Amino acid sequence: MGNTVGSTSTNFCNFLSNEKDAYILGLWCADSYWWASSIGLSNTDKDLIEKFRDFLRRFFPENRIKFNRNHLFVNSRPLLREFISAKNNLDNLKEDRIIRAYFSGRFDGDGSIDKNLRNDCRIVYGKKKRSRNRQRIIEKNRY
Repeated sequence: MGNTVGSTSTNFCNFLSNEKDAYILGLWCADSYWWASSIGLSNTDKDLIEKFRDFLRRFFPENRIKFNRNHLFVNSRPLLREFISAKNNLDNLKEDRIIRAYFSGRFDGDGSIDKNLRNDCRIVYGKKKRSRNRQRIIEKNRY
């Protein structure tokens, strides 16, 4: 794909119907690593970094994908816009398989399980409003 830094007409992914894309959205939402025109993943788990790299490789040549310490990113305003739009419209996730994929990515990126592996399973949210929004998605779909 050519220069997509400022393009407005590029469609990269379909978060509403593709499980792999929905998983990547959840993974990205766990830390929402972006600035200016760049979007990526900040994580110490090499497997998660590689999953995100594989996603980026679908759209960008390897020389466009940058890695610095634990930060993997690409400079692309259209991709950033797609992720931010999807993050702001999670109520549009309707299919069970897509919702499960999203929450799997979200949990992989920022989840935790209690030490006894039975009592507690949680995802950390920075804002109560976002937490309540995700709770409504779960309740609406009877998970």
